[in-house]
Amino acid sequence: MSRRTTASILIPLAAFFIYTAGEVGAQEGAIHPSLPLTEAVAEALTAELSGEIAMHHLREITRHHRIQASPMMRESARYVRDQLGAWGYEDASLLSYPSDGRITYQTWLSPVGWTVDEAELWMTSPRRERIARYSEIANHLVTLSAPADEEGLLVDAGTGLDPAFYDSTDVGGKIVLASGYGGDVHRLAVLQHGALGVVCWNDNPDRPDQVRYTGMWPRAGERERLRWGFNISWRQARELKRLLEAGEEVRLHARVESEIQDGSLDMVTASLRGRRYPDQEILLLAHLDHPRPSANDNASGCAALMDIARALERLVSEGTLAAPARTIRFLWVSEMFGTAAWIDANPGLGDRIAFAINLDMVGTPPGTSVLHLFQAPASASSILDDVTSRAVRWASRKDLFEPRGTRSPMNYEVSSYSGGSDHYMLMDGAVGIPSVMLNTSPDPYYHSSEDTPDKVDPTTLRRAEVIAAAAAWSLADLSPSRADALLQERVALGLHRLHTDQLTVLDMLEGLDPEMEDVEAALLVRDAGKLLEAQLDREMRAVSSLERLVPVGSDSLTAERLRAAVIRARAQLEAHAAVIRQRVMETELNRIAEARGMLPLPQLLPIAPLEAREEASALVLERTTRGPINDQWLLSHLPEERRLYYMRGAGRPFWNDSMLRYELTNYIDGTRSALDIRNALSAQFGLQSLEPIMTYLKDLQAAGLARTPQQESGSY
Repeated sequence: MSRRTTASILIPLAAFFIYTAGEVGAQEGAIHPSLPLTEAVAEALTAELSGEIAMHHLREITRHHRIQASPMMRESARYVRDQLGAWGYEDASLLSYPSDGRITYQTWLSPVGWTVDEAELWMTSPRRERIARYSEIANHLVTLSAPADEEGLLVDAGTGLDPAFYDSTDVGGKIVLASGYGGDVHRLAVLQHGALGVVCWNDNPDRPDQVRYTGMWPRAGERERLRWGFNISWRQARELKRLLEAGEEVRLHARVESEIQDGSLDMVTASLRGRRYPDQEILLLAHLDHPRPSANDNASGCAALMDIARALERLVSEGTLAAPARTIRFLWVSEMFGTAAWIDANPGLGDRIAFAINLDMVGTPPGTSVLHLFQAPASASSILDDVTSRAVRWASRKDLFEPRGTRSPMNYEVSSYSGGSDHYMLMDGAVGIPSVMLNTSPDPYYHSSEDTPDKVDPTTLRRAEVIAAAAAWSLADLSPSRADALLQERVALGLHRLHTDQLTVLDMLEGLDPEMEDVEAALLVRDAGKLLEAQLDREMRAVSSLERLVPVGSDSLTAERLRAAVIRARAQLEAHAAVIRQRVMETELNRIAEARGMLPLPQLLPIAPLEAREEASALVLERTTRGPINDQWLLSHLPEERRLYYMRGAGRPFWNDSMLRYELTNYIDGTRSALDIRNALSAQFGLQSLEPIMTYLKDLQAAGLARTPQQESGSY
């Protein structure tokens, strides 16, 4: 056994055996302690939840062109609300927030309202031929296209996104054919260079008849300048390009019957009221918007959520189950923008909602994709990760099939964090709700005309329902005794992770470059210790998250027992971590520093100069807004040279790493210094250079999104 192993493995390995022993019990058919449900509750849920019933709702939802801020979206929202009311949810309600392309929620500019009756694109020369019609395929019309009735010459612009093309080609009064995203091409070709409109094609020869979904999504000041665009398939584009290459004059006629207007972000909510702590909630959510049909994205999540609501209400109202101790809330949102508006309208959500589970695209068959549980990043590490991952593994061992669904085994993966949906709005550090997402991917029909109900699998829907409902009920009805067992397993898992973390750090510092200055070597050793402290903070954060199930100010016996369980778990974690800290920090790192061998990892970034570290230690910022920072908002509030920094050259690698920037923002809390943030990011993503982090923090401050605690003004 190696020196590093003997120095650090014993206690964490013992904890690991506790963890794996629990897994063996689960495989033998028992409900694992990390999924704190009785057999009776688990069987009631699996028996009542139905992917087939969810499919009925999915087909109804896909009938609607569910564009955010449009009356068409409201029709679907009303359908969901009316179904909830019919099932007995007296508080089922439709929420509406103004949305007009001018109002901003957090840093998210609200979409414009939009209605469309019909749209057609015809080729009039060299022959007359209909190319696209909205009433046949809704994705044919670029979302938020303005009304039009005009004709023009077609010009091939390649991707449509190369500024050099427009320098050499006059597109004024013409129609641009391009493979780029509709809104991006429109902004460059129409708003900047005077084209009539755009025709964008799907550059995917493997699916030659697929029409993708694109939208205008105007930025500030663009609402009044919107024109129109159509989306066509690869096969259609090839024919148009063939005519152009043959020297033909291709003329197109666009007719769009639409209206740009003020609208509203419409959402639906209802709740299964808790019997003991009704003001403490577990949230289940799904986004309702997207163009017709958009079956998997995200009629699947909405329909699954509807069936969970139906099933839980029936089980409780018929007396099969007692109501859970805490409230389970259901929420159908307008993706991102509506969630931002809802957060702004409900201050203190982080105190009321303990945890959230997001269902986004949960219907792709297992032969096509994987059912993912995307867990939280380190900044939002919580007990929810453990409960939901246990629910996934438990469900994978159940015979969960539907008569018209697949009979394949559940193809699943418990994955690290991925954003891109409403859970990341809730996990923002200034909102503070630990969240996870269920999602099936890859999906070959994503954002296209081929995302139809026949591509959705009722069996996969049922599996997603069972996972989400079991996890939500586990937390909503968690008792102190079950909580204590849950925390003990979390401690065991945490020690196993810390063991892995320390080996990673030791591998990184197995030797130091003998040419390295003594000060730099000492700083590198100290950095390694900071990484371990940040990794311990992640585990402490997860253990402490169980206190989110205790109502603020509650002094009940149950609340005190939950708090006591958290205190015991933290003490155990800290005691074992102290052993790791002593062996690694006081023995191993000092020995490595003295040995001064060769640094084994060439990708290890250079140590920042001492002066930069002192500046980073002194820079402490706090947030001035909630929610993830919208990239376009930030860029629009920076001077030109700072925008170019991120879009070109030095700033591009950092700018392209959206996960890193998201976590950086989450760590801005008025107490962490820039150096602390760098250490927390290094613990999660590998050793990070200080310079781009400092630069980004200063730009957030310059844009008014962060401030020093001593600064005045700016508030949530």
